[in-house]
Amino acid sequence: MWKTTPITLVFLVFMIPLDPPGLLAFHWSFSSTSAILVSAFLGFLLQWSSALTLGATSAISSVVLGQFKTCVILLGNYYLFGSNPGTTSIFGAFIAIGGMSFYTYLNIRAMKR
Repeated sequence: MWKTTPITLVFLVFMIPLDPPGLLAFHWSFSSTSAILVSAFLGFLLQWSSALTLGATSAISSVVLGQFKTCVILLGNYYLFGSNPGTTSIFGAFIAIGGMSFYTYLNIRAMKR
């Protein structure tokens, strides 16, 4: 993360003006700027937590955690905002969370031995 973030930031700064509506065409207000900054900060914390997890656990556990976050986002959007990703996606998310819970249970049980 420490190696890729500066490169990503440089590309992002150069590509923002290429955004079709453009940076200057956006209606900047205190609320929209605050929402963007809070979203950016939360995104940074999410990436940081992923990097810390990868350093503290195995790569498989990190991938499982990433999939868990995806399922939580999908189900949270369905529950909180009323989005409808489809019955198959909702059912799949619940099955995936069940599988991840079982994986976690097996890992905890193996560590106790």
